Formats: sequence, structure tokens, C-alpha cells
Amino acid sequence: MLKQTAAAAAVIACSMFATASAAGDIEIKKTGLVIDGEVHDFTDTPFKQDGEVYVPLDEALPACGYTLGWDVSINAARCEKDGLPDSVIFGSGDTHLIGYGMYRYSHPVINVDGKYFISTDLFADASNSEVSIGDNILAWHIPDKYRIKELNVQKYGNEIVLNRSYIFEPVSVSSQSAAKYADIVNRIAEKIPDVNVYCMLMPDSGEIYAPEKYYCNQNAAIESVFDKLVNVTPVRTANILYNHASEDIYFRTDHHWTQRGAYYAWKAFMEVKGESVPGLEEFRVDISENFTGSFAKSLEGVSGGKALDNTYERLEKFLPLCNNEAWVYDDMYQKKFAASIPIVKTESYDYGCFLYGDCPLTVINGGVKNGRKIAVFKESMGNALATWAPNNYETTYIVDIRAFRDGSFDVAEFYDLYHFDDLLIESYPTTIESEDLRAGLASLIGKKN
Repeated sequence: MLKQTAAAAAVIACSMFATASAAGDIEIKKTGLVIDGEVHDFTDTPFKQDGEVYVPLDEALPACGYTLGWDVSINAARCEKDGLPDSVIFGSGDTHLIGYGMYRYSHPVINVDGKYFISTDLFADASNSEVSIGDNILAWHIPDKYRIKELNVQKYGNEIVLNRSYIFEPVSVSSQSAAKYADIVNRIAEKIPDVNVYCMLMPDSGEIYAPEKYYCNQNAAIESVFDKLVNVTPVRTANILYNHASEDIYFRTDHHWTQRGAYYAWKAFMEVKGESVPGLEEFRVDISENFTGSFAKSLEGVSGGKALDNTYERLEKFLPLCNNEAWVYDDMYQKKFAASIPIVKTESYDYGCFLYGDCPLTVINGGVKNGRKIAVFKESMGNALATWAPNNYETTYIVDIRAFRDGSFDVAEFYDLYHFDDLLIESYPTTIESEDLRAGLASLIGKKN
């Protein structure tokens, strides 16, 4: 398996003769490639993302006769055939050198756990072949690398306690729910045509850590939402979360992600925008060791102390780099002032330390001085996420989707009031599947819909 190293994060280079005869007709199947009737099995399964099928680079091109190796002089992988010198350059961006020309691709190279996958159109050009899809390729299936081995399982209501140490709740998203959610997001975007609208969806912890038999393929549901969006830019988080799954990106006793996990999702958002975020090492962090999550506090019929060997875990609280002030309001007009709050409260030892918990409207002023504004529509997963916004925006408006069911919110009027540049709509599988939470998000469209 050819993997990217930290020192060579930018480029993979492959040498080949672009004008040579085609490798032949290639059919992509779930298990590998069929080239002129000959089967070439894959170790890593092809997957569909953004309407495009991706194949593992270091398995697909060798199947076409190219040999991969590491070239120390260019600090990159080299792929050769017949010793011919012409190159294909696969970079981390969307522009690649094929033979003698530079080509821009709408589906760039994807890195999953240090391994590169290339889109069908890029693979066809690189291999100088006609490529077809022979199977119904599914969305990326999160690998088993970080799955916790099942030793002991107890179920309490909808929650499952694994090995007396980790709690999760399997959540499947139906195609009907995905379609309804996408329709709500599209209707929000229709009402604010001058705003850059983004939809961020993330899997829950069970998709990465729970045993395979509990896997719900939430990523397939997420991709089905993204396929239906109109004038809304998807923000994919599954890959980046998986790539950092050895870190504490989710709590083991709570349904939320950690602020660290939210950081990587925010980083993915900034990458979609072509921007960067400060490294985690640049932030001051306050650490508590006695966090007990919502799952552990609300198991049906049993206390967390009896179901778990240890209810305590680490709570990291990263503090914004920029000076700021934050206020909570009970209305979208900022007339019903509720409180002045810290973005991250170091004295708090539960998830409410982020943005003071679930508040109707939170306004953060005094972030990075660039004049830019963002609105974030969220449920509680967005609390940890929005703490990162001041490092990229001067003003942040955070709206809880559960707070305005009385019809007192209208997204078009909200824009007329504050003229924000971007809107980020954040959700996780429970939100997509829940009729009640979808209704909360739909309430933000307003009466004039």
C-alpha cells in the first residue's frame, strides 16, 4: 500500500507515456477492475462521492501496467511504464499534469487514512483508457481500523454500552428523511440568494468506533443529501474525522463530538472555501478529567456508574486566539438580551462549556479583524463547532434550530438585518432522521416561504 508521508503532503508524481496505446477498456466493479476481461482485485473498495466513483491510486494504475516506487529526489511516488519519462502529477489541489498538458478536475484526489483515491475521469486520463462503472458503487464505507472489539454488550433503551466503557446509539437515515432534509436546506438557500450557503454533515461516533454489525452507512445517507442540494455547497467531514480517529474526536459517554473533532470539521469547511485554520498547537487548552456525558447520565433503567467501569473522561477546552465578546438573545432582532457569555467557559465541566449550551441566538464579535460575517444554523453539535468561527470571521451569528418553532424567525429578514457573507448549516444523522429536528430547521425558513 502506497501511503503519503507527512513530509510529502502535497504531491504524488507518476511517470508514464500519455500518448502510448490505451490500456484497453476498463470496468470498475466493487471488488476491483476488469481490464480486457482480466480481473484485478482491490484491497480497498472503490466508493462514490459527489456523484463520482473513486478508485485506489496505488492499485488502479499498477493494474494498468504501471510500477510504483518512491523517488527520494522529488520526495514523491513515481509510477513508470516501459521506462518512458513523461509525467502525470497528482497534487492535493484540483490541477494535474497529464502527459504534456495541465488539466483542472472538478473531483480532486482524496486522501483516506494516508491512501490516495482518484476519480474515474482522472483515472481514465491517467491510464489513457475508456472507463465504465460495472456495479452500483456505494458511498465510502468507513473502514474497520478503529472499531472497538465486542467483548460485552448491554442495551438500555436506544443506547448500547460496549465493554462497560463506551456508549453509542446506532442511527440509520432513511432515503425519505434524507430527501426531506435536503429540501429544507434548498428552501433556506432560495430565500438568501446573495449568501454563500454550505451544508456540513458528519457521522456520529458509532460509524467509526462501533463493531461492524452496528454500522449504518450514514455516509451513504449523507451523500444522498448532498446529491439533492441546489445552490448549496457540501462540506464533507467523514474523511477528515476518520483520519484523526486515533485522537479524542468524540466522547465515549456522550452523543456529541469533542471540540477537537469539531476543529477538524471546521478545518474541512475552510478547505472547501480555499482557506486555512491555525494549527491546534497554537491554541491555549484547558483540560478537565472529570467529564461525564449525556449518555452516561440518562441510560434507561440504570445509572452510568453501574453500567460503566468509569464514567469520567477528558474534556478539552480550546480557547479562541482573538479577543472577543459574545451575547445571547432570545429573538433574532437582538432586542431580548439574555446574557453575556464566554465562548468557552473553563470553569464548566460538561458540554455546556461551549457557547453556554443551547441558546436561541448567540452573537460573537471581535474575532479576526477581516470584516467577514457568518451565520451558523445548528443543533447542539454546532456548539463546539462554532467556537472555532472567531478565528476566521469577525462576526458570528449562531442560531439554534430548536428555538424558533413559534414562527418568529425568517431567514430572509435575518439576512436583511445582518448581511452575513456565509451561512453554514450543520447537522448530524439524528437531525436528518428526526422529524422534530427537521421541523425545527424548517421553521427558520419563515412564514413567507
